[in-house]
Order: sequence, then structure tokens, then C-alpha cells
Amino acid sequence: MVVSDNGPQFVSNEFELFLRENGIKHIKCTPYHPRSNGLAERAVRTFKRRMEASKNQQTDLQWRAQNVLLSYRITPHRTTGRTPGEVMFGRRLLTSLDLMKPDMANQIDQKLTIQKLFHDKTSKWRSFEEGEEVWVANPLNKGTEKGVIEKKTGPVSYWVKVNGTTKKKHADQLRKT
Repeated sequence: MVVSDNGPQFVSNEFELFLRENGIKHIKCTPYHPRSNGLAERAVRTFKRRMEASKNQQTDLQWRAQNVLLSYRITPHRTTGRTPGEVMFGRRLLTSLDLMKPDMANQIDQKLTIQKLFHDKTSKWRSFEEGEEVWVANPLNKGTEKGVIEKKTGPVSYWVKVNGTTKKKHADQLRKT
């Protein structure tokens, strides 16, 4: 759908043919009634205000227009909560400021790798077989009890029989006898 005024470029036979061939619906606003196409008028007003505000920054008109349009395209709209660039391209547009920010995902991956290396240095991989006798940590009385591995339920999880009761325990809670 295209909303436009009745300017000669929008009512020409060539434009109408183009719209029809591409399946685009054309809505024409009332002439000299800008409120009929409020979104377009608002975009024009925003552009004019930003161009006026940038007047003292740079004298090159093309450079100012490019910067104003870029800032417009990377600013989230109140209605959609997304930027026009996201709506059009399906992703955030990157600016030079984005390139100066550190890549948090990469930093997080590096930190997690370092944490894993330090953890692996001090941890011991424990594996137990069914029927094996083990010491089972008892978190309630801070002691240990003898138990027997009944079944391995995961890489580090076991069903252990302790004093006639079967309990699920992590390998960190078990020690070889």
C-alpha cells in the first residue's frame, strides 16, 4: 500500500501502471490537507528539524543529510519499538559507535573458557560402576555413610542405596571406598 497526495508524479498513467503490475494499492489523500497523510508529514517535519539543528556542525549539505537520515533510521519509533532500519532489513544497522563498543558475546565466551580451564585443573572426574561401594556425603549431618551404586542415570548422576533407602546423588557427593 502507498499513501500519497495528488501530485502529478503520483497520478500519472506510468505510476498507476507500475502500482497495478506490482499489486500495490494506491491511496490518494485530499489535496492541500497534510493531516490525511500524518506519518509522511511527521517524517518530513522530523527531517527538517534535524537538518536545522545540524546547521552549525557541518557546512556540507550532503553530509548533513546523510547523517540526519542515518540517525532517523537507527532511532527506535515509539509505535513499533523498532528502528526503521530493523523493519526494512530485519537487523540492527551498525554505526561507527557500535564498532567502538566491545563485543560482549566474545568476551563472555573467553571468560567462560578460562573459568572452565581453571575448574578442570582442580576437579577430578569421578565415575562409578553399578554395585560399587562408595562413601556418600550426607548434607544434613555433615558426615558420610556407606552406600552402593544401583544405577547410573546420567554422566554424573547415580541412584545410590544408603541404609536401605535409594537416593539420587551427584558424583561430587560420592567417594570411592
